[in-house]
Amino acid sequence: MKRAVLLAIVVFSAGFILYRYLAFTLQEKDFNTIEVSGNIEVTTVDVSFKIPGKIEKLGLEEGDQVTEGQAIATLEHKDLIAQKSKAVAALETAKSRIPTLQKNIEFQDRATLQEISQAEAAVEAAHARLQQLLTGSRPQEIQAAKAVLEQAQADAVKRKADMERAEMLHKNQFISAQEWDSAKNAYEVAAANQKKAEENYALVVEGPRKEEIAAARAQWEQAQAALKLAQARRIQLDALRKELVTAQAQVKEASSAIELVDTQIGYSQLQAPLSGVVLVKNAEPGEYVVPGGAVVILGDMEKPWLKAFITEGDLGKVKLGQKVSVTTDSYPGKVYPGKVTFISSEAEFTPKNVQTAKERVKLVYRIKVALENPHRELKPGMPADGRIHLK
Repeated sequence: MKRAVLLAIVVFSAGFILYRYLAFTLQEKDFNTIEVSGNIEVTTVDVSFKIPGKIEKLGLEEGDQVTEGQAIATLEHKDLIAQKSKAVAALETAKSRIPTLQKNIEFQDRATLQEISQAEAAVEAAHARLQQLLTGSRPQEIQAAKAVLEQAQADAVKRKADMERAEMLHKNQFISAQEWDSAKNAYEVAAANQKKAEENYALVVEGPRKEEIAAARAQWEQAQAALKLAQARRIQLDALRKELVTAQAQVKEASSAIELVDTQIGYSQLQAPLSGVVLVKNAEPGEYVVPGGAVVILGDMEKPWLKAFITEGDLGKVKLGQKVSVTTDSYPGKVYPGKVTFISSEAEFTPKNVQTAKERVKLVYRIKVALENPHRELKPGMPADGRIHLK
């Protein structure tokens, strides 16, 4: 009887303990959430110069807050300023030459064209005269000269007869002395014209003399020399045009040099690409830095995220956009709201910072939980726990 009572008490006690355990377990186990653990991470940016140089100014320290566009550091750039001054001077010199060259080219172009045209006409005329002399008198010219001579002879005969008749009348006092003088002068003019016509006829029949041909040839050669001189001035004009092209190229080159040095001067000024906190300071004033070498590392503290991992069994339950409650040991009892913004599509082994070797051999999937951090309490590397709300 006692043994039966004792057995009943044992069974009752065991059942009660099992009931309390199951009740507690079911109460604690929430099938609508998944618990994850990880570390807080932030977007970091290596802020570096694009050109090498020695740091002239760097007034930030680790932990300092910066805003986007804020000056971070400056390189020594006296040499760049000197280069710009030199390029500006070269630009002004080249630009000042262009108007003068353009005016000279325009003036000489007109003058040279006119001079060449006149010289070509002179050469053509001199050559025609020489060819005429070399060819000799044509029959038509001889006939024309003969006709002029015959006309002059006939006129002289008539004027002589008039003079003789006037002389007789004057002696007999039938005409005045003035009329007699007029008849005599008319004969003298006719006689001079006859002599001139005779000389011209003789020259035409004889043809040009060697002296005339030599003079015409010399005049032709002189005209050719004048034409070559005018054409040489065209070569000078071409040289001016080349000088203008050179000046224009110098303007372009100097402008490019100014643009380049302005870019380099801009590169000597380092600004914050985003608002954040200086996480790491890698240089000091006076140090020489190379392009791409991080002077400081900035972190965007306002938009951190929790980097955590879920098992393959939970992969199908976790969705983008699900809400997550995140807590940290640094701020017990404070919950940071977040949501799932990334789920890796590739499995990986649990990171080495997981405590046990048993856990490290499990395949997991990385997730990101975006968080709000208005007071910047969450810091990079801080351990944190998250509870993903499936519903």
